[in-house]
Amino acid sequence: MNIGLLIQLQGPAGIWGPSCETSARLAVHEINAAGGIGGHEIALEVLDAGLPPDQVAARVSKAVAERRIDAVVAMHPSDLRARIAASIAGRVPYVYTPQYEGGERHPGVYTIGETSRELLPPAMSWVAEHERVQRWFILGNDYVWPRRSAALVKALAARTGARLVGERYVPWLYSERSDFSEELAAIRASGADGVLVMLLGEDAIMFHRAFGEAGMAGRAARLCLAFDENLLYAVGEENTERLYSVSAYFANLDTRANNRFLDRYLALFGARSPVPNMLGQSCYEGVHFLKSLVDAVPRGYGPFKRRDRFHLAHLSARSEDSLEMPSHVHIATVQGIDFKHVASF
Repeated sequence: MNIGLLIQLQGPAGIWGPSCETSARLAVHEINAAGGIGGHEIALEVLDAGLPPDQVAARVSKAVAERRIDAVVAMHPSDLRARIAASIAGRVPYVYTPQYEGGERHPGVYTIGETSRELLPPAMSWVAEHERVQRWFILGNDYVWPRRSAALVKALAARTGARLVGERYVPWLYSERSDFSEELAAIRASGADGVLVMLLGEDAIMFHRAFGEAGMAGRAARLCLAFDENLLYAVGEENTERLYSVSAYFANLDTRANNRFLDRYLALFGARSPVPNMLGQSCYEGVHFLKSLVDAVPRGYGPFKRRDRFHLAHLSARSEDSLEMPSHVHIATVQGIDFKHVASF
C-alpha cells in the first residue's frame, strides 16, 4: 500500500514539513515492523501541498489515477481541503490530521484533529478567568479556519461576560505585507485585553516578535491555536509573556504514550531530528488511523462514504496507547523556551 503524505514543504505551513515527514515515517516503520497492512508493507510518497492549489489538486488526482498512491494522509491549511477532496472524489481515503474549523462533510474525508468547538471553549474560559479578559480581538490568516471560528468566538466571549472588539484577517506572509504595524495599532485602538491568534507558521513568528518588541504584553494576553515548539523557539522567550497555546498535544506531555513515542522517534531519527510537535504528531497518528480504517473495511472497499471522525482504535502520542475518543485538551503557557502545562479539560 502506498500512502501519499500531503504536507507543505514551502509556504505558510512549510516550517512543519520536516517534522510531519519524520513523524509519518515513524508510523510507517512501526506498521511495517508489525506486518504492514493486510500482510503487505506500506510506503510513503511525499507530495508538496505548498504549491499553488490547482497544481496540488492536479498532482494528487494524477497520483491516484495512476495508482501510485492508495490513500492520502494530509496536514495542510483548510482552504486546500475542498479542492483535494474534489480531485480524489472518494476514490481513496483522505485522512486530514491537524486542528481545523470543523464541519467537514466531503465523502471519503476523515478528520482526526480537534475542531475549534473542542479547543476554544475551555481555552477561552480559562484565559478569560486567569487573565481577566473582557475584550477579545481575533487575528488570523485570511482563510476558512479563522473566519469560520469567529462566530464561535463571539458566542464564547459572551458566556464569560466579555465581547469581541475587533477582528483582522491578513494574507499569507509571501504577500506584499511586510509587518504587523497596522494590526498592532488596531489592537491598541480596540482596547483589547485578549488576542486570539490563528496565524500559521512564519506569519505567527513575525506577529509574536512584533507584539513582544512593541511591549504589548502588558496590554493583552495571547491565546494561540496551532502554536507549537517550532514557533516557540523561533519567537524567542523575550516575546512570550502572557502567551498561551491550546492543543491536544505538546511534546513535553508526561504520558506513557508520549514517552514511548518520543523514545521511538529519537531512536529512529537521532537527537538532531526535527522537533516533535502537534502538527508532526498528527501525521504520525494519521498513518496509524489509516491502518485501523483499512483493517476495519473489507478488501475491495470501493469509494469511502463514511464521514468525519471514525472512532477506531489507533496509536497516538496524545494520551492513550489505543485512542478511540478525542483526548484531553491542554492549555500551556511559556516558561523559558518550553511550554508549561497549566490546565487540561
